[in-house]
Amino acid sequence: MPPTDAVGHLFAVWSSNISVLEAEDSVEPGNFGILSFMAAAQAFGIEFLPLAWDTARDIVGAGGTARVHQALMDISTSFAFKTYHRRGGYVAEEHLFKQLITEIIILSQDFVRKHPNISQLQGICWDISTHDDRPWPVLVFEKSHFGDLWRFASHEGRSLTAEQRLGLCLDIGHAIMDMHFNQIIHGDIKPENILVFKDQAGRYSAKVIDFGYSTWYTDSTQRIVLPRSDPWNAPENSGHSRTWTVQEAKKSDIFSLGLLYLWLLHGPDSQANAPELGSRAEAEESIRTMKRQLPDYIDKLLASDDRLCPYLVDAIQMFLKSALDEDCDSRDMDGLEVFLGKVDAARFKPITTPTSSKTVGYVIHPEKFELQHSINHLYSTDYRVRSYIGQSVMNASSATPSITLQKALCYYIGFGARRDVPRAKALVEKINQSIDTIQDMVLRFEMVDKTFFDTIATQLHQRGIWQHWGLTHKYLEQGMLGEAERKITGEMEDLSSSCGAEHPLVQFLRSVLADVYRLKGQWNETEQLLRQVMDNHTKTLGPKHSTTLASMANLGVILISQGRWGEAEGLDRHVMEVRKEKLGSDHLETLNGITNLAATLVPQGRWVEAEKLELQAMEVLKMKLGLEHPSTLISMSNLASIYINQGRWEEAETLLRLVIETREKKLEAEHPDVLISKGNLALTFKNQGRFEEAETLERQVATTSVARLGPDHPETLADMSNLASTLTDQGRWEEAEKILRQVIDTSRTRLEKDHPSTLIWMSNLASVFRDKGRWEEAEELEVYVMEASKVKLGPDHPETLTSMYKVASIFQEQSRLEEAETLQMQVMEGRKMKLVPGHPHILTSMGDLASIYSDQGRLDDAEQLQTEVVEAHESRYGLDYPATLTSMGNLASIIGARGRWEEAEALFTRVVDISKTKLGPTHPDTVTFIANLASNIFSQGRWEEAEALFIRVVETRKITLGPGHPHTLISVCNLSSIYKNQRRWEEAEKLDTEVMKTRQARLGRDHPDTLSSLADVASLAEYQGRLDDAERLYAEVIEARKLKLGHEHPSTLTSMSALAEIFRNQERLDEAEALGVQVLKAQQVKLGPVHTETLISMVRLALVFGDQGRWEEAEKLELQVLEIRKDTLGPDHPSTRMSMYNLAVAWYAMGRVSEGKEMMKTMIDVIKVRRGSDDPAVQAAIADLDSWESPEAEL
Repeated sequence: MPPTDAVGHLFAVWSSNISVLEAEDSVEPGNFGILSFMAAAQAFGIEFLPLAWDTARDIVGAGGTARVHQALMDISTSFAFKTYHRRGGYVAEEHLFKQLITEIIILSQDFVRKHPNISQLQGICWDISTHDDRPWPVLVFEKSHFGDLWRFASHEGRSLTAEQRLGLCLDIGHAIMDMHFNQIIHGDIKPENILVFKDQAGRYSAKVIDFGYSTWYTDSTQRIVLPRSDPWNAPENSGHSRTWTVQEAKKSDIFSLGLLYLWLLHGPDSQANAPELGSRAEAEESIRTMKRQLPDYIDKLLASDDRLCPYLVDAIQMFLKSALDEDCDSRDMDGLEVFLGKVDAARFKPITTPTSSKTVGYVIHPEKFELQHSINHLYSTDYRVRSYIGQSVMNASSATPSITLQKALCYYIGFGARRDVPRAKALVEKINQSIDTIQDMVLRFEMVDKTFFDTIATQLHQRGIWQHWGLTHKYLEQGMLGEAERKITGEMEDLSSSCGAEHPLVQFLRSVLADVYRLKGQWNETEQLLRQVMDNHTKTLGPKHSTTLASMANLGVILISQGRWGEAEGLDRHVMEVRKEKLGSDHLETLNGITNLAATLVPQGRWVEAEKLELQAMEVLKMKLGLEHPSTLISMSNLASIYINQGRWEEAETLLRLVIETREKKLEAEHPDVLISKGNLALTFKNQGRFEEAETLERQVATTSVARLGPDHPETLADMSNLASTLTDQGRWEEAEKILRQVIDTSRTRLEKDHPSTLIWMSNLASVFRDKGRWEEAEELEVYVMEASKVKLGPDHPETLTSMYKVASIFQEQSRLEEAETLQMQVMEGRKMKLVPGHPHILTSMGDLASIYSDQGRLDDAEQLQTEVVEAHESRYGLDYPATLTSMGNLASIIGARGRWEEAEALFTRVVDISKTKLGPTHPDTVTFIANLASNIFSQGRWEEAEALFIRVVETRKITLGPGHPHTLISVCNLSSIYKNQRRWEEAEKLDTEVMKTRQARLGRDHPDTLSSLADVASLAEYQGRLDDAERLYAEVIEARKLKLGHEHPSTLTSMSALAEIFRNQERLDEAEALGVQVLKAQQVKLGPVHTETLISMVRLALVFGDQGRWEEAEKLELQVLEIRKDTLGPDHPSTRMSMYNLAVAWYAMGRVSEGKEMMKTMIDVIKVRRGSDDPAVQAAIADLDSWESPEAEL
C-alpha cells in the first residue's frame, strides 16, 4: 500500500456555523469514540447490516485509511467492506473514530448519495478483533467489478482506448469538482481511492472512495490538515505537519488529480514512450521522475499523442499545465471546472445541495446516541458488539439525563451486562424519572420507525437477494461456541424478563442459540428451540408469514441432520409451495426453498427428483444473480453432489471445475469456499480411482486450511480427515492413522469428546485399524462410537446405524458370524423403519447380510437375498449404477460358490462390460470385477485364460494403486495360485516370496495378511512335496495366529487343519487324528456344522480314518459331508462330487464294491451332464472305475 502520512489530521469543525450552535452541541476532541460514531450513524439514518465480517474476502482497494474487500450479491450489485487499520495498533482509537465519522458524514450528504461518481455507502457491519473481542465498524459499499484503478490499470485496463481512459478521467473530475462545490476536500486522491465499474452497455465508469482524510469545511477561513500519499502528493505537501487554507487544500487536490490524469492518459501501455507500469515500486518511481520533469513530460506526451482530436488534446494540455504547476499559487482554481465544461459539456452541471440542518457537533455527540432506535439491528449482530456498546454506555463519564437514561435501559434489558432492575431504578430516580419510562421505551422497541434511506441493501432484501450471514460460524471458527452459548442464553433470559418470552428479539436470540447448539452437535436441544420459535411465529405472525416460513426451513435443516428426512421433506415442501404462491417461482426465497427440498430428497436416494429441482433452481439463479453469485455456485455444487451419488462422476467433475474456476477468479485460490469446492472435486477423483490426484488436491486444501484458518479449526480438521481417508484407500495406513489421531485429539479439545464430527473421525480411525488387522482395537473404538452415537444422536439415527453396521463388519471379519448377523439384522430393520423402500442404505444392509449368510454356508439364503438386492438396484437406479454393478458381482460370486460357474461367468462378464463402459477399464471397481471373473474361470480349470486376466489385473493395479497396495498384493497371490495348479513352482514361489516380503515391510510380521502369505509359502512347499518345510512354516503360522487372533479364530483353525493334513501325508496318523479332531470340534462350535471350513476338516479326518483302516468311521463322516453339500451346494457342485468320490472309495475299500461302483457311476453321470464326456474329471473317474473292474482288482 502506498504510504500515507496521517500525522496531525484534525476534524476541525468544533465551532462550525453551519447553523446556530448551542454551547452543549460543541464536541471536544477527546469525545470521539464508539458512542459518538453510533450517534452520527443514527442521525444520518445509516443501516446497521446483519452481516458477519469475513476476513477471507479479497481486497479490492487499499486507500490511506482503510482496506476495501468485496462480496458478491447479484449480477449488477455487490458489496465491498471497508475495514479500518486498527488491528496492528498503530492508529489511535480516537483518530480512527474521527476518520470514520468524517467519512459517514460526508457520504451521508444528499449530493453524495445521489452522485454517480462517488461510491455509495450501503450501511455498517462489524469486524470483531480476534485479539481482544473488540468490535470495529466496517463500512459497507457497493462493490467494484474491477477493483481499484491501480489494479484495473495493471490488468483489464491495459487494453482501454484513449476515449475510455478520458471517460474515467472525466468521471473522477466530476466527483472532485462537485465535492469542492459542496465544501469538501478529498485530501487523498490517488488510483487506490478510485473504483472502476462497467455497466450493462459495456461503458466503464469511475467512482471516488475513501473519505477518511476528507474535510467538510464550514467557511473559507478554516484551516485544513492534509495527508501525504507519496508520490501523488502536491510538491508543497512535503510531509511536514502544517495546516492549509481552503484554497490551498483545493489546489493540492487539483494537483493530485492532474497527476492521476497524466498517469492514466499516458501511463500503463497507453503509448510506447510512456513509463511502463512494471512493479508498484517501479511505477511509483517513474511517477516521481515524471513529477520532477512535469512541463517536459506534458509537452512531450501530448505532442506525440494522435489518438485524441486536437481540440481534446489542447484542453487536456491547458488543464494539466495549470493543475501540475509546481507553484501552488499559479494553479487556476477554476481550471477543472473550465476543463469539464469544454470536454464534457453535455454532463457539465455542478451538483450542489443545501447544507444539512443538523450541526456536526449535534450528530457526533455521544449523548445523542439512543439505544432504542437501533435495538433491532444490534440484536441481529454479534453479541460482542452489544457487550462493547453496552459497556461503553455504562462506563460513560457523563451524568446528563440522556446518558443516565441509556444506562438504565441497558441494565433493565441486560444489554452489555446481566439484567439489574434495582440498578436501573436507581439510575432513573436520579433524573427524577420512574421505571415506567424505561418500560415505555421497551414497549416501543417494535414500533421504532425505519428512518434509513433507500440503499441497495434494502432493495436487495425486498427482492429476496439477501443472505443473513450466520454469526455462529464465527464463534465456531474462533473456538467460542461455549462462551457464545453462555452469553446468548443470558441475553435471552434477560430479554424474556424485560420484554416477554414471545418478543421478536427473544425469538431471534433463540434461533441464534439453536444454531450454536447445532454446531455443537446438540441436535435435540436445537430442535426444541427451533420448534419454540416456529410455534411462536405461527401463533403471532401466521403460518404463511415469511418469518414463520424461515423458521420452518431452519427446523427442516436440523431434521435432516437427525435423519428424519420425511418430516423435513414435509416442512420444506410446505415452505416452497407457500413461497411460490406469495413471492413467485423465481424469487430467491422460493429458490432457496426448492434447494432445501432437494437436500431432503438426496439422503432418501430420490436423486432424480432432487436433480430436477436443483436444475430448476440453478438455471433461475444463473439468470437472476449470475454465474458468479455465491448462491448460484452453491446450487451448482449441490447438483454436482447429486451427480456423485448417482455415480455420474465425469459430470460432477465438470461442474465442480467450473465452480472452482469461478470462485478462484472472484475470491482468490485460498478462500474457504474455493477449498470446499476443491475438496468435493477430490471426492470425484477418489470415486474414479484417481487417488494420486485426489491426494494432491486434498494436501493442497489441508495445507491452505492450516495456514489460513489454523491447525485446530473445524474446517481444517475435516480437510485433514479427508486426506487421511484417501491415504487409507491407498493402503498407507500409518500416515492415515497419524493424521486421524491428531484430528481426534484436537477435535475432543476444540469441539467436544462426543461431538458428531469427532465420532465420525473416530470411526474412520477404527476403519484404519480394521485394514491393519488390529481388530480388537477397531472393535473397541467402533463400539465406543456406536454407544456414544446412541446417546448423542439416538438409537435409530442414520449415523448410529452406520456405526452398528461397521461393528457388524468387524464381527464378520473375525468370523463371529452369529454376532454379525444379529447386529446386521438390527441395522437393516432400523433402516427399513427410517428410510423409503429401496433406499441404498437398506440395500447395502441386505447385501451385507447376504454376505454373512454366504460365510455361514447358507448359500440358498444368500443367493435369494442378494437377488432381491440386485433387482431393487436395477429397477430403482439403473443397470449402470455403480452399486448395481457391485451387487451383481456379489451375486455372481455366490452363484460361483454354488458351483454354477458358467452362470456366474456370464454374470461377471456382463458386469465387466458395463463397468468398462461406465467407469473405464482401469477403474478400481472394473479391475475388481475382472479379478472376480478370473477367479471364476480359474475354478473351471481354464488356467491359461485365468492367468491372462490376472496378469492384466496385477499390471493395472500396480499402475493405478501402486505395487504395494493391498489389492495389488491380493491379485499377485491369485496369480501365484494359478502357477501352483500348473505346477510352475518357481514362478509361484517368486510371487509368494515377493508378497510376503512386501507385507512384512508394510504391515509387520504378525499382520493377518503377512501370515496368510506365510501360509501360501507353506502350501507351496506342500505342493512340491517338501513336507518338512511345510510343517515348519505351518507351525510358525499357527503360533503367530494364536497370539494375534486367538486359539479358536477361524484362520488359526484353518492353518491347524492344514498342518493335520501334513501329518497325514507324513503318515503320522495319530498326530493327524488328534489335531484333526481338535480342529473339527472347535469349528463346529465356532463356525457351525455346515460351514465350508468345517466340512473340509471332516473330509480330512475321514481320510485319516481311512488310512488307519477305520472305514466305518470314515464312511460316517463322508456321508454327513455329502448330505450337507447336496443340501447347500447342490448335487453337481465340485465339492459334492468330491464327497461322492471319497464315499465310493470308502465303500470299495470296505468290500461294498457294487455300492462303490454305483456311486462312482452316478458321479460320472453328473459330471458329464455338467461338463461333457471329455472333461478331465470324467476321464479320471472312468479310469478309477475301470481299474476297480479289472481282474487284478477282483483278486
